[in-house]
Amino acid sequence: MYEIKKGVPLPPRKLPSTKSRFPIAEMEVGDMFEVRGSEYSGVTSYANKHGKATGKKFESRRLKLAATEAIYGIWRTE
Repeated sequence: MYEIKKGVPLPPRKLPSTKSRFPIAEMEVGDMFEVRGSEYSGVTSYANKHGKATGKKFESRRLKLAATEAIYGIWRTE
């Protein structure tokens, strides 16, 4: 059974961690870096979370289609 507690304040939201293997938090408008296709999903997810929390905007584009996997560029736009 669950216990209902009253009067417990909601803790504030935490900003996404700046500890990441991707340099998203350090980017300035106009900066870009490249990632392999295998990392693309992780970096776009992190960029979206970081952007929502901080008001920054990021975009990505496929740059090259290499023999084994694609290369993507990640830009900070705002």
